[in-house]
Amino acid sequence: KAFNIDYHVGITSTSNQIVDEAGIVYPYADIPYINDQVINPEIYFSMMMISSMLGGIAETAIDALYASLSINFDKNKEFYRNNTPLHVIVISDENDQSTYKTANQLISLLKTYERDNQTNVDVSSIITLASEVNCSDTYGINGTHGYRYMYLTKVMDGQIINICDENWSNILTDLALYSIDLKYEYVLNNKPIVDTIIVNVMQGNITFTFEEA
Repeated sequence: KAFNIDYHVGITSTSNQIVDEAGIVYPYADIPYINDQVINPEIYFSMMMISSMLGGIAETAIDALYASLSINFDKNKEFYRNNTPLHVIVISDENDQSTYKTANQLISLLKTYERDNQTNVDVSSIITLASEVNCSDTYGINGTHGYRYMYLTKVMDGQIINICDENWSNILTDLALYSIDLKYEYVLNNKPIVDTIIVNVMQGNITFTFEEA
């Protein structure tokens, strides 16, 4: 809300094995998704997250996202909007175990969605890195390297984040900034005077670099 952006935030399960339900955005209290009109969005986000965890054992986010944009698209039609960027964030401590579709098939579908809707699509992932497989969850179970999500994220120009990082506040802030197109380059109308440039993010000055073309 700080950036006055019109947004939809939807949450779905990475482990729903029921075909008719795979990739469907989870509602809570008759709220199908979170937007700038929802009061106390943090509460709805938390409850939607809890609902999305009630799936099967296998982590199959690739299948879920594919279903969300194909066979179950009509069930999410209020969530998706034309000419609106789509930012996907996968959160999983296991590698993808999808059997319905491959990462490349999903990438092809995402590229088609991007082209048909004249918008940008990216996929970020909060996953177990190869160096962090001994990082256990609250149940003492170690994760597995999410290399399939890593491949998907690299191709779809997203961010790869260590799920074992304890500072989730910074993680969510970085992803939020990434999603509002701060990752893109914009051409200036006039040549800037470098010594007069001040860069502000919310508040305060930050260190930046400027490269002349």
